[in-house]
Amino acid sequence: MATAEEVFELKVPLPDVVALQCRQPNLEGTGEIKLRRLVKEALDMRPSRIVVGEVRQEESLDLSSRRRRSPVAGCRSPTSPGSRSLGVARQEQDCRH
Repeated sequence: MATAEEVFELKVPLPDVVALQCRQPNLEGTGEIKLRRLVKEALDMRPSRIVVGEVRQEESLDLSSRRRRSPVAGCRSPTSPGSRSLGVARQEQDCRH
């Protein structure tokens, strides 16, 4: 499982979780890591699940386009057994099922 978020807020009580966090640019203006890059990196890892803290902009396009290109990108097809879709929740309890 992989998580990608701007600030570490998710606490997943599972073994084998990769937590990715955004980074602000340094004083010289370099070194910034945006959420879109983290989502792409998480998709390339091909984990069993990806949890994105807050999907707002370009990262939503990356998530949906990878699902359409499923065999190449490593995502399951929406019609294959065990496939999951993007879920939206306001509370942690809403995501547990």
